[in-house]
Amino acid sequence: MIGTTSRRNRWRCVSEAWPLLLVASWLSGIAAIGCGADTSTWEACEETLTCTSVVACNADHGNPDLPVDCDGVYLRKDGRDDHPGTRDDPVRTFARAFDLAREHGMRVYACADTFNVEVRVPAGMEVWGGLNCRDPRGHWPLHPLGELTTIAPGPNRIPLTVVEEAAEPTPEGAVATTLTRMRMIAQDATVPGGSAIAMRALSGVTVEVRLSEIVAGAGADGSPGADGGAEPAQEGAPGNPGAVACSADRVEGGARVTTSCDDGVSSGGMGGVGTKGDGGDGEDGTPLPASNSMNFGRGGLGQQSMECTDGLRGMSGVDGFRGNGASGPGRLTDAGLEGTWGGDGETGQHGYGGGGGGGSRGGSMFCSVGLPQGGASGGSGGAGGCGGKPGKGGGPGGSSIGILSHHASVRVSKTSITTGRGGNGGRGGNGQFGGVGGYGGTGGGNRAGSLPGCRGGDGGKGGNGGRGGGGHGGHSLAVGHTADLGPNVDSDSVISLGDRGDGGGAGDLDANAGEPGTAAVSMGFQY
Repeated sequence: MIGTTSRRNRWRCVSEAWPLLLVASWLSGIAAIGCGADTSTWEACEETLTCTSVVACNADHGNPDLPVDCDGVYLRKDGRDDHPGTRDDPVRTFARAFDLAREHGMRVYACADTFNVEVRVPAGMEVWGGLNCRDPRGHWPLHPLGELTTIAPGPNRIPLTVVEEAAEPTPEGAVATTLTRMRMIAQDATVPGGSAIAMRALSGVTVEVRLSEIVAGAGADGSPGADGGAEPAQEGAPGNPGAVACSADRVEGGARVTTSCDDGVSSGGMGGVGTKGDGGDGEDGTPLPASNSMNFGRGGLGQQSMECTDGLRGMSGVDGFRGNGASGPGRLTDAGLEGTWGGDGETGQHGYGGGGGGGSRGGSMFCSVGLPQGGASGGSGGAGGCGGKPGKGGGPGGSSIGILSHHASVRVSKTSITTGRGGNGGRGGNGQFGGVGGYGGTGGGNRAGSLPGCRGGDGGKGGNGGRGGGGHGGHSLAVGHTADLGPNVDSDSVISLGDRGDGGGAGDLDANAGEPGTAAVSMGFQY
């Protein structure tokens, strides 16, 4: 890594009136006279690219029309990468310019063109943009209209990333990566939950951004959570009918029916038998509620002195709980910001089985001589319906971030940062409706004035699946950074923030909304 002093000696910019003086200084071994001679004027000289002598710097400060004749690598959109990178023969790509600049210890000077590519800047590089490479005199002065070198790839891409590419981390005190007169534009994100990030600084780098523009488009809305199902869950099996009187000496009741659900089995109770003397009681449905003051799912009574009774319906399953709305701002990685999803809902509980209907009395009063003497039997209860599947949580809204700093040191001066709106969090998915319980089976038919068997109770409806929680709203941040290392944004920079994104389900009374995003100049995240 080349130190600050040696770089400045090699990068002195001289107007065409001074080349012999500078060459003579180099040949004689005397320290060249330039902006480095007085650090108090260095910034002013660099801002106008008029680094000749201290006297010339002071005299020419504010005159952007002076040509640049600097020891560096020159870059323009219509250059060629097989060129040497001189002012007369510039290269075409940033990658080639950086290779040459690292090889020779030089700055990169970029034309005020628009480059529709993603750019990866090695740590320690200095990039100077905003030059008018098409000046008719063959000079590369500052662009007369103040145009900047613009990096604007397509949507869902990060225009510029500064990365430490050396085998070892950058040593403390090494030259910072400097970006001057650059414009980074991140278009609106189009992928659900995608963020628009204009610039990224990765672990171990030190970056100074000055006299530049950083523009981040809007984050995309988060994806909605998947619904539990468009159709209701599986229905409970219907009960079987009882058998007609006088069909057997012991007329069996409707057979038990069963429905298997993800969370267990629900059965309707068997119908009561019909006999010559008395009707049998119907069986209880299963399972029975632990607390059952309403006698859900109880079997009906068989006929004795009075007529039989129907089985009682099964209790409905409990609805699944709704998922929690997303909370917590998210986690910062070297790839971007991972927002927080809403919680999934819970599955509804299956319904309880209905009780079997009671059987009726038979005998010779109703059944002719020579026929079986059993009475009509009861129908079995219906099985409970299955619980609805839950809705999934909504996805986080994408963020709009000017600079994403991941364990990096970032300073911003005399630069405008404009961010767009954070995306809204996705709404949680709807839970599936629980399946209806099966109808209870009808009682067996009567004969010659006997009573029919009694009906089985209906199965209970399955509980509805819980709705998913809403995703977190996206942020609008000039700088989003890991919590260990905050940025330094000078007061001479202009910050324009977009609105924060709403949490998914905001304003919907039937949903658990996610938290809204944040709009701030800087915000630290866990990593």
